[in-house]
Amino acid sequence: FVVAQIRKGIADVESGNSLSFATGK
Repeated sequence: FVVAQIRKGIADVESGNSLSFATGK
């Protein structure tokens, strides 16, 4: 579960969606 969140966060950042990554934290 944690790994999935991390991988999703990395994908969001690479897509330029830093806001989603910050709120998803």
